[in-house]
Amino acid sequence: MPVPFPAADTARLHEALTAVVDDGASPGGVVICGTTDGQQRILTAGTVAPECGDAPPPPRRSTTSPP
Repeated sequence: MPVPFPAADTARLHEALTAVVDDGASPGGVVICGTTDGQQRILTAGTVAPECGDAPPPPRRSTTSPP
């Protein structure tokens, strides 16, 4: 069984993404991390899609089987 991303690692990814946005290098961004069995975390910062407002992206559904 795949091991999920540790909470501390996920927090560091989100902090890095937030720092990029706060520094003005990007208006916003998304980091998606997960495992081959479908466990998924979606991290967002800033404006990802202005037409969607503050709503985070919906969960992505895979249409292919993992290798």
